[in-house]
Amino acid sequence: MTIGERIREARKSKGLTQKQLADKLQISYVNISQLERNERDPKHETIMRIASALNLSYGERDILLWGEVDREYELICDTLNSAGIKVEQGLTSDSFLISYANMDDTPKSIDYPYLAFIVKKALQDAETHKNMYLKKRLETELFFRENWPEI
Repeated sequence: MTIGERIREARKSKGLTQKQLADKLQISYVNISQLERNERDPKHETIMRIASALNLSYGERDILLWGEVDREYELICDTLNSAGIKVEQGLTSDSFLISYANMDDTPKSIDYPYLAFIVKKALQDAETHKNMYLKKRLETELFFRENWPEI
C-alpha cells in the first residue's frame, strides 16, 4: 500500500472528507487529493501534521508512515530483546537507539537497514552453529556412546 493510499484510508477511517482534512491543516484540498493519488511525495513533517490532524495513535501513526507492521521489524525487536538489548525508536523514522537492557548506558543510534542486516546475519550464524551443535551432539550420543541409558 502506498503512502497516498494510507493517507486516504486513515482520513476515511476518521470520517473526514479531503476538504475537512485540508481545512484542519490549513491547506488546499487539492494538496490532499494529490497526496492521496501519489502525485506528490509528502515530507515527513507533512505526514506528522496529517497524523496529528487525524488524532492518530502512536501505532496508527507508525502504520501511516511505514505501512503495516513488518514481520522483519518484529523479528529484529524480539531477537534483540531476547539477547538483552533494548531497542527504541530513534530521532528519525529510519533510526533506532540500542542499549543493554540491564544497564543505564547511553544508547547508540543505528540506522534500520544496518540493524536489520546485523540481526539477520547473527540469526543465520546462530542457526548454523545450532545445526553444527545438534549434529555433533547427536553423533556423539548415537554413534560414540558405549551404553545407552534406560529411558
